[in-house]
Amino acid sequence: MVWLSSDFVISITSSYMMGPPGTKKMGTVHLYDAKIGILVAIFMFLSSIAHFSVASFTYD
Repeated sequence: MVWLSSDFVISITSSYMMGPPGTKKMGTVHLYDAKIGILVAIFMFLSSIAHFSVASFTYD
């Protein structure tokens, strides 16, 4: 799945106020780029482990 995924990324940013409460001036910081293909593959792997454990060990 990782091999078939594209290079699509979502930028994760953080926003904060640059002054006292009530000011309109906002600052942003770029934290990292999240690769969606890798995140989906990790989620599916963890989900398959959970489904296997529910179907075999904890079924009773």
